[in-house]
Amino acid sequence: MSGNSLIGGEQLNVKGMTRKAKKGKRQKQKAGLNRSILDVGFGIVGDLLTYKSAEAGGFYVNSQHLAHR
Repeated sequence: MSGNSLIGGEQLNVKGMTRKAKKGKRQKQKAGLNRSILDVGFGIVGDLLTYKSAEAGGFYVNSQHLAHR
């Protein structure tokens, strides 16, 4: 990372991403996906990027809505 780097992130709706599957719609697969999403720890990744970019003299920007719905 160079000193004039900018890193952009997005605030994800983890609660919405880990909702239960609709009745009869691949519930076991959705449960496995939910476990994987929760294991990643998106909040920790953002904190680490903030720390490392500041350490290197760069910037980390967290946006609420980067993706289209």
